[in-house]
Amino acid sequence: MDNIADANSGVDFYAGITPIQYTNLNNPGGTLSSSTIATFQGIVSANDEYNGVWVSDASGAYNGVYIYSSSFDALVAVGDEILFTATLTTYSNLTELINPSLIETVLTGQTPYGPSVVNGSDIEETIVADNDPAETWEGQLIKIINAEITVDKDATDYFYTATDDAGTTAF
Repeated sequence: MDNIADANSGVDFYAGITPIQYTNLNNPGGTLSSSTIATFQGIVSANDEYNGVWVSDASGAYNGVYIYSSSFDALVAVGDEILFTATLTTYSNLTELINPSLIETVLTGQTPYGPSVVNGSDIEETIVADNDPAETWEGQLIKIINAEITVDKDATDYFYTATDDAGTTAF
């Protein structure tokens, strides 16, 4: 964080491109403050063509985030490497970027980062919000080996319950 100070006030701002891992509340390297506008660069890993876009700037833990906007999804596609600004916030225990502004589509046709292979127990339903290991993978493209759908809650919105250990855990 840098600071600009004049005779009347001091303004804190983030200079340059902010690593996406700084949007995760549990990132061991540090975090952005809520309501902070920052510049990010990453590859779109998912686009629900409704109001959600997911972007990552590296593979592995803490490197993905959800962008919420009713119009941003129309500007980007999966595989686009994008440079954008957005504001960090939390809504219903979900870290998200809001009010995004696309600066540039750097490249198209890129391969999204991931998926990272995790166990179902890493994202189990009983893990309290904002706690690891689940928080580690929030906003990430992940893969769970041998996942079995146990409850089809809403196939239209891709909301299911699954297990990878014969029902011991649910995610």
